[in-house]
Amino acid sequence: MVLCLIVVLSGCGGTMSSYEDAYLFPEKIEQIKVTHKSVLETTEYIFTEDDEEDIKLTIEWFNNLELEKCEQPEQVDGNESYCFEINGEPAFIYDYHGSKSAFIIVNDEYYKVKETSTPPVENSSKE
Repeated sequence: MVLCLIVVLSGCGGTMSSYEDAYLFPEKIEQIKVTHKSVLETTEYIFTEDDEEDIKLTIEWFNNLELEKCEQPEQVDGNESYCFEINGEPAFIYDYHGSKSAFIIVNDEYYKVKETSTPPVENSSKE
């Protein structure tokens, strides 16, 4: 299981990166598991091959993020995190604090998200 920290991350400086620099989804996706953690609750979403539209929306959301590689930002309590596992393997964490800031974390590499948004998992029918 992927361990997700409930922290707020802020501050970065660097060059813009594309999603390809951070994470590439595998060609064949059998399952996407997203664990959403907030201060008060944890919710799990699981999409399988049968959930093509949800998988497509998740990939499009990620691929449309504008990322800036950065150092590990300062940690502060109070955010939401979305831990993504693809085909049973840890993929990335989306650390989100509303419209103020968000970060993608992949293999201990940090990427600041230019325009924050929530992943499209909460509107799905899979809980």
